Amino acid sequence: MRWFRFVFMLVLLPLAACIGSDLPPQSSAEMALRELPLYGGDIVVRGPDGYCVDPASHRQNSGSTLVFIGSCEALTGKAGTRVEAALMTVTVTPRRPRTSQPTASGIAAALSPKAVLEQIYEDGIAMVHFNAGGDAALPGGDPRYWRGGMALGGHLLSLAVYGPDGSRIAGPGGQSLLRALASEIRSASPRGAGSATAEHNAPTQAKAANTQMNTRTNTANGFAAVFGALFPNRS
Repeated sequence: MRWFRFVFMLVLLPLAACIGSDLPPQSSAEMALRELPLYGGDIVVRGPDGYCVDPASHRQNSGSTLVFIGSCEALTGKAGTRVEAALMTVTVTPRRPRTSQPTASGIAAALSPKAVLEQIYEDGIAMVHFNAGGDAALPGGDPRYWRGGMALGGHLLSLAVYGPDGSRIAGPGGQSLLRALASEIRSASPRGAGSATAEHNAPTQAKAANTQMNTRTNTANGFAAVFGALFPNRS
């Protein structure tokens, strides 16, 4: 029930702003957190400005941890920084030695045969824009959505950004939000500054080699498991 109320609030927020109606009440502002430490503080999940973590969404599946991020206003029912309606998810795997930075081609291969609109690697995050699937995760959502992946402090992180149908978040705005989300997590996490440099260098050759065997191995060992736990309630 909590998941459906969260999505309802997410979709309703822009409508409420237009017609001046009150948002459904939330229990308290504590239902939204600016950041949430995971794995003993190794990874700190923090949304971009105006977006908060829903602590009630925190769950574990197959050893990975999943949290949802949405508008702070939507989660609390209180006025604050107005942002575009968006649903972000962050899935973090347990720490493993020699965790490799994911590649955009690896993410695309893991979700084949979904159509890929764009593949990008920059600032230590691999990003893929998909043409289908977003509306399955977010009721009333646009089929287009963004997925990203990065390695941080020995943990593998899978990120996703969804927006309402026809929204800017489903297009270029989603890429900017995904980049901002990765930056916030990296800066909030204590291992971020030290680990990022080494892990950024890992995919320099791999990002240009879409068929390399190590990319396939990393996908099988990392993202295949992560994606399976990303939306346990979607069916």
